[in-house]
Amino acid sequence: MGGGMKIIDFKADPQVRQTIQECLDMADHLECVVVLALDKDGNQILRTSSTSGEKKAFLMAFYQAWMTKWFKLGDE
Repeated sequence: MGGGMKIIDFKADPQVRQTIQECLDMADHLECVVVLALDKDGNQILRTSSTSGEKKAFLMAFYQAWMTKWFKLGDE
């Protein structure tokens, strides 16, 4: 996804469809996928590909590390 994560605002964000399409375009090169989303009613959605728990845990740890850095950047 271009080296970074995209922040999605569900109010009226065309980026949602674009972000999903970018992932679909890369599908043949992806080994593991975890989708974490909120629907417009605030319900949480979690979907994963059929891969090992280790790979899923790695992706979630990567996401948490990225978020921690993102919030720390805002504090500087």
